Amino acid sequence: EGGGEDISESASEHSSDDAHKLNMTQACALNTLNMFGTGPFITIPFLIAATDPPGPQALIGYAMAAIVCINDAYVWGELGSLYPNSGGSYKYLRETYGRHSYGQLMAFLFCWQQIISGPLEIASGFIAMSQYLAYITDCNEWWQHSLIGLAFCVVSMGLLWKDTGEVGHTTVALWVGTVLAIAFTLFAGFIHFDPKNLETPDNAYSDGFKLFWSFGVAMRIGIYDFM
Repeated sequence: EGGGEDISESASEHSSDDAHKLNMTQACALNTLNMFGTGPFITIPFLIAATDPPGPQALIGYAMAAIVCINDAYVWGELGSLYPNSGGSYKYLRETYGRHSYGQLMAFLFCWQQIISGPLEIASGFIAMSQYLAYITDCNEWWQHSLIGLAFCVVSMGLLWKDTGEVGHTTVALWVGTVLAIAFTLFAGFIHFDPKNLETPDNAYSDGFKLFWSFGVAMRIGIYDFM
């Protein structure tokens, strides 16, 4: 009888743990939303203008950033398989640099900078969303953008109080919207495609230092978009 009760309690605990976890689809949706936020939609003009001279050659640096981020994803996948625990970067830094040596320092520094960079990253997304809505609402004043961004912040805080399952369903719904937005952008780009937009300036590759610097700036924007 005791053994049966232990098995029952173990199964109940396992079921309870699963209820507080995201499934595969929800986890993939969450990772996709982390990679493709508002960045790619709003930073492309800045990317083109960042090169010297401005031009489509900036896309080479953007592609180089994509290659770097793909390799970064491979590293994260390897770390995730080695340390299948919650904690993410905190866990990886603590273990790879040594749990009883520099790992504690690196993990602390990550958490410390996240206190600063995290809110700024989230705020940039809310600001971008409020600016996008300006095309629909015609609200172009700074205080209107601020109120819209604040409303998104309140909604996000409310979602954090929900059960993990509900958060997962919301994540999938937002992911579907993101995929549709990407598909619409690609479709609109192809139907309005103009080969002249890919013509580089005559002096685009004449100065090696400027070209190298321009690719570096383009990669910085690309890494911000992809990571």
